[in-house]
Amino acid sequence: MYRERDPGDRSIVRIWLTDEGRNLMKVLPSVGAQTINKAAEGISEVESKAALKILDQVDESQLHYLLTSILHPLNIVLWLR
Repeated sequence: MYRERDPGDRSIVRIWLTDEGRNLMKVLPSVGAQTINKAAEGISEVESKAALKILDQVDESQLHYLLTSILHPLNIVLWLR
């Protein structure tokens, strides 16, 4: 990533991906999928569907609380898109 000040408004900072960053964006989704699949080994399809159903019921504010209050202090990082 690199950043530049907007020439028309110096209070605005624009952030851009470098070529390397754009290349990573092509690779990261598959790396994420592989990581999730590895973490889910040993979880049955029924358990997986039940977990997804519960997660679907969690609204955005509860998810934010989960990420900031529980996972972050444990140094668990999730990439959401």
